[in-house]
Amino acid sequence: MKKLYTFEQIKKEKLKEKETTENENGEKVTVEKEVEKEVKRDFFVRRPNRRLYDDAELYYAVKLSEGIKAGLLTKALLEKRYENDGGALSDPDIERWGSIYSDFYENQRELVELEDKKRSEEEETRLDELKDLLNSTRSALTNFEMSQQNLFEQTAEVRARNKTILWWVLNLSYAIAENGEEYSFFTDGSSEEKLEYYDQLTEEEDEFIEEVIKKFTYLISFWYVSKVDNEEDFREMLKEQDLDVNLDTLEQALEASDRMDEAIKGDSEEEETTESEEAASEEVAPEEAEEVEEVEPQTESELDESTDED
Repeated sequence: MKKLYTFEQIKKEKLKEKETTENENGEKVTVEKEVEKEVKRDFFVRRPNRRLYDDAELYYAVKLSEGIKAGLLTKALLEKRYENDGGALSDPDIERWGSIYSDFYENQRELVELEDKKRSEEEETRLDELKDLLNSTRSALTNFEMSQQNLFEQTAEVRARNKTILWWVLNLSYAIAENGEEYSFFTDGSSEEKLEYYDQLTEEEDEFIEEVIKKFTYLISFWYVSKVDNEEDFREMLKEQDLDVNLDTLEQALEASDRMDEAIKGDSEEEETTESEEAASEEVAPEEAEEVEEVEPQTESELDESTDED
């Protein structure tokens, strides 16, 4: 099976060991005792194939349709509301962030040019300055973009995206047994069975299992955003973000997992909407409504097909 990313997780296990000693009479005595040892367990993120991509696209469309029918606003409709209210940003903010983005891309262009040539001592100094400047600017832009995304956290698209990421987590998480056998971490059953097993594991309060699930959630969420399709590029992108070292201790993994848990809570509960939201949902453009109506809601079990390599 093709792999997108592999990692190890240490598990503390109690093992029975036999110890043979001689007593004072010179007789051999074997004693069995229980000891705690750290054992390495291997896991990997599966590289998705065409069939999985097709299933994920259909799953997203179904969840998007469900959200709109439940009364959630679409991103386009919410943006229109912000525009009617004068926009999410003031004119000075728009000008300021536009300037920051412009400077960022200009500095990035200069950095690439310096890296591709033989540099003088002065240019080496400038290269270091650019790297520091770009790192700090990148952090500021990331925070800005996240704050903008938070404005649209309650849209139908975001709900569908979060549920699709969970779907990917359930279908791309794999483990390797001691005999080398590869198996799905969340069982080989239907989507409902995988989700039920996911809930069961998260309720067991097993520290080892919790860390593995958090790591899977973080890695697959990162992959979903980056869209890399091989292990080399995936590791390179993690390295660019300074995330390739001590991944199991990353605070981001915990935060990503917590956000995911909050986003999927109440998956089976009906969402209550206010009268204003219901009225707004009826204002969806005809073209947008038609696209949604073409997707007939299906049960998750109808989406499941064999995920063996084509």
